[in-house]
Amino acid sequence: MGKMWVALRFVLVAVAVSTCLSACGGSDSSPTAAPSTAKTASWTNISVRALDGTININWDRATGSSFGSALSTYNIYCSTTPTDMMNISNRIAAKYAGTSFDHTNVTNGQRYYYVVTEVNAAGEGPASRMVSATPYAALPGSPFGLKVTARDSSVKLDFLVPTSTGTTGISYNLYRATTKTGLTAASKIASSLTALTYTDKDQNITNDSTYYYALTTVVAGKESAFSPIAAARPQAITAAVASSATQLASFASPSDMSAEAGAGSCTIRWSDVGPLTITHPDPAASATPVIPYYILYWSDSPDVIANKIGQSDNVIKDVTSGGFKLTGLNNGTTYYFQIAAAVKDATGAPIQGRYTSGPVVAATPGLKTPAVPAGVSATQGTQQAAVSWSKDSSGLSGVTYNIYVSTTDANSPAELRAKGDRKNNTDSSKPYFTHTGLTAGQTYYYVVTAVSEGESPPSSIVSVSL
Repeated sequence: MGKMWVALRFVLVAVAVSTCLSACGGSDSSPTAAPSTAKTASWTNISVRALDGTININWDRATGSSFGSALSTYNIYCSTTPTDMMNISNRIAAKYAGTSFDHTNVTNGQRYYYVVTEVNAAGEGPASRMVSATPYAALPGSPFGLKVTARDSSVKLDFLVPTSTGTTGISYNLYRATTKTGLTAASKIASSLTALTYTDKDQNITNDSTYYYALTTVVAGKESAFSPIAAARPQAITAAVASSATQLASFASPSDMSAEAGAGSCTIRWSDVGPLTITHPDPAASATPVIPYYILYWSDSPDVIANKIGQSDNVIKDVTSGGFKLTGLNNGTTYYFQIAAAVKDATGAPIQGRYTSGPVVAATPGLKTPAVPAGVSATQGTQQAAVSWSKDSSGLSGVTYNIYVSTTDANSPAELRAKGDRKNNTDSSKPYFTHTGLTAGQTYYYVVTAVSEGESPPSSIVSVSL
């Protein structure tokens, strides 16, 4: 008799059949409600975890009732709305034997709601508390930008990227267009780059034309969003012409001009013009050697000098950076820069019209931000919720996290962050947060951001109902 009971028990547990569908809506198209019993299951913990193309649901086996029996299995219900959950058409798994379920082939960006019921010989128990999550593609962090150096018929690009703390297989894709809006997936000019520098000298590069660039990170086939835009307009270098008895000197133009964006700033570098000789104001006078000085112009237009919004005279390179750092710029705005080499007459006034400007370079100031937190989960407990996520691996120092919570639903993570209350751990570098003192019967919605110089976009939304 004992052997027969063991065999029967094995058969009952093995009867768990999972009917996993690619979207919410069960194997039975009948709209009738699922059967329920009056027995009470003890749902002390149920959690949901948002992944890329998958949502994982975990729960504790119920205790304190006949539904806590080892013979129990589970039905799982899913819907894209939080109402009428216990409809058979929403059942995505029937008589499932485990306590962890991966709902695969879900649509990234779509919100899904879940409840679980317990099933045994007595029938189907009541629904668990509801959880929800929005899966998103787990994209790597975007590069911080590009340092662009304009040369004669070419542009050199240095990649400004995080220092990885263990991620392998990182490469970069480079995009180029002749307009900002032209930077699309179709404008890629190089892929799978592993060196952190690239010289663009394609036959399509011509002097006195403006080219826009953006960079992406690629890890395990996933590509990040674009970096901040950089631009350059290469030009032929004007060589110095010595003055003579019939003409003033024609000044040389600065070469190898570059721009590198920082937080609210840009550092401009260039190769100096050598000493010049001039005759002024009398072309027949003896030539006088002079050292050029430099004027920096900047604008929000590629025609810098014609549409300048600022200039700085006699800019001097910092000995540490080897360039001139312009501060007070707006993050997120693309600035164009041009340097002119000029000389002054005996009175110290610039000699009007006797200078040559260098190429145009552009960069977009901004704050360095970590990647969007991935793998966010929320676990429901007694008057509390435990939220956790994957720790940032961008290599940025001092990364901390903000948790935003709301008791009302939102259409997007950005909306939830905007209207939610910000929470932090005492040690805000920890990749988890326990939200205590919650109200029974209330649903709580969460997103997480990572913070370094700047704050990342918000994670996917997860929620628990108490």
